[in-house]
Amino acid sequence: MEKERKCIAVLIEKPNKDYQAGILRGIYSAAFSHDMNVAVFSVTMPRSSDKYHEGEMTIFTLPGDYSKFAGVIYLPDTIDFPSRDKVITEPLLRAVREKNIPVVTIDYKIDGIPCYYCDDSEVVKAMVRHLAEHHGCRDIAYMTGFKGHPHAEMRLNAFKEAMRECGLTVRENRTYYGDFWYNEGENFVNTLLADENGLPEAIICASIHMTDSVYSALFNKGFRVPRDVLLAGYDEMSDKTSLTTCTMRRTENVGYAAFDGIFCLMSGGSLPDSSHIKCDFSGNYAFTCGCKASYDYDISSFKPDSRYEFCDFFSEFNTMSEALISSDNMRDMFWTANWFTYSLHDITSIYCCMCQEAANPDSSMDENNIRTTYTPEMLTVYSRINHEDGSHDDFVGTDRRFALSEVFPPLFDAEGEPAAYVFRPLHFENRCFGYAVISYGNKIQALPDVFDFWINTLSNAIESQRRLSIMSYLYKKTRQDAITDLMTGLLNRNGFNLMLPQLIDDAKRNGKQLLIVMADLNGLKYVNDTYGHAEGDELIKTAAGAMARTWIGGAVCEKNFRIGGDEFVKVAYGDFDEDKLIEFQNALRNFLDERSAQKPYPIYMPLGYSLCGADENADGDKMLSVADRQMYIDKVRIKKETGFDPKRK
Repeated sequence: MEKERKCIAVLIEKPNKDYQAGILRGIYSAAFSHDMNVAVFSVTMPRSSDKYHEGEMTIFTLPGDYSKFAGVIYLPDTIDFPSRDKVITEPLLRAVREKNIPVVTIDYKIDGIPCYYCDDSEVVKAMVRHLAEHHGCRDIAYMTGFKGHPHAEMRLNAFKEAMRECGLTVRENRTYYGDFWYNEGENFVNTLLADENGLPEAIICASIHMTDSVYSALFNKGFRVPRDVLLAGYDEMSDKTSLTTCTMRRTENVGYAAFDGIFCLMSGGSLPDSSHIKCDFSGNYAFTCGCKASYDYDISSFKPDSRYEFCDFFSEFNTMSEALISSDNMRDMFWTANWFTYSLHDITSIYCCMCQEAANPDSSMDENNIRTTYTPEMLTVYSRINHEDGSHDDFVGTDRRFALSEVFPPLFDAEGEPAAYVFRPLHFENRCFGYAVISYGNKIQALPDVFDFWINTLSNAIESQRRLSIMSYLYKKTRQDAITDLMTGLLNRNGFNLMLPQLIDDAKRNGKQLLIVMADLNGLKYVNDTYGHAEGDELIKTAAGAMARTWIGGAVCEKNFRIGGDEFVKVAYGDFDEDKLIEFQNALRNFLDERSAQKPYPIYMPLGYSLCGADENADGDKMLSVADRQMYIDKVRIKKETGFDPKRK
């Protein structure tokens, strides 16, 4: 067995968000320094649909029992899906118990698994000190997150401790439990205004989202920041310029510590039940605390670098969705998606691994039997690998297969430099298509904001292609059914009327003779009356088989029709002569003789021919009449030679 590179699995939601991205950068840095790969299994934010949740969470079944991985770093607090514990936590606990897989969590304690907490006490305290020492604020209010949430309680306690360190009094009516989001700003401001002391000198919020909601509530009530009240928040480290005063933490060292914990467990060591890792941070003292005025800002920093930067994806210039949906087939769709990888910026590689039937939409006809899991064998239907010299290798096809147990073939590859791979599910609601894998190699960088939108657009296009393929199939089937005799599988009278003019044109265009053969079935009524209609149906199928399975020598094209109860027509064009027609007639009779030997009645099919030369203008109706007359002559011959009584018919 070839040497494999060890790989760490990370289970996370929204890996492109600042908090998650910082942790991942720390994990990447530590893992690469130990020559290990990183597999990030990720989902986007929850929707209102339970089926969508099911489809997203399928990605966390991909690692199986985790035995292929050197360890697992789990961020439960980022995965806000109802099925999280069933799909992730319970299997992880089994992996720890039964396989002794090294597992740690970040910012969320699970019994039996060591946890690393982001200790952002100093991040909170720094803002209190800034407002107290730089701005002279004595009355400061604080809104934290959900009551009982570890982050909310930690930040609230840090606020209270910083107030005491600054010699300030913490009044309970100046603290408030919010939601880390935009919903509680109005209520908090109303609570402050209802206090006998009115608004405080300054307000700090435990998340930038709550800060924004407080700003909006104040503005709507006629208060202006920072004239009437100073406002500050708490945020993750970002490259984005902000007008809001906030302390911004970095979480890289928490990711680094979590990896070190995994490495310790891998080496047979032990870890404390919980560890608090102090976060690095910096202060952004800006407009809302009065440290900067509007004229201190470079307005260009709030604009895209070019008019096309923002238009890469989130604009009317982005036609990815329309282009993918309008592709003629799944193969063309992936080639089109390949062009749109430019919006993912500097990727090293991207892959799409699909379930077998998902790569063949015609096989997903049964809407009551939706695949919700990955297939034992997966197909790498698309890949793009970019090289440092600017060249790239692109692939679209269905001949690259691998066992699901491998997870993803390059993941444990020992060749080259270690790398990180981010996995995202490809699905529509709970219909599982497969998963996408994106990598920036060994670059320590976050995913672009467009990543989730890009993947969702691709997933929706796959579903669109699936539906279009089914609609096309059903249209063709409906059209085929309209011209097909369901009992025999031959074309019916409607098919004959539609196709005969085309066959005549094709024969003339190709300089070929046109031949019409007319046949009927003697004795059908006799068989129905004597042996029953089921046997009569079998006789009709036998006659149809005789027409379809005996060919005329020299024919370029043949079409067989059942144009009535016991009437059949063969239309062919090619190069014919008398000998070839006699060979056909003998072959058909031999076919019927073989079947007659197994029946208590004889099977006869009189034949009539009409042949039009390549240089003649064929008239279908006249040729059919000629063939019909010839068939009647053959019917009389059969009666004379065999003694068959036509009255039985």
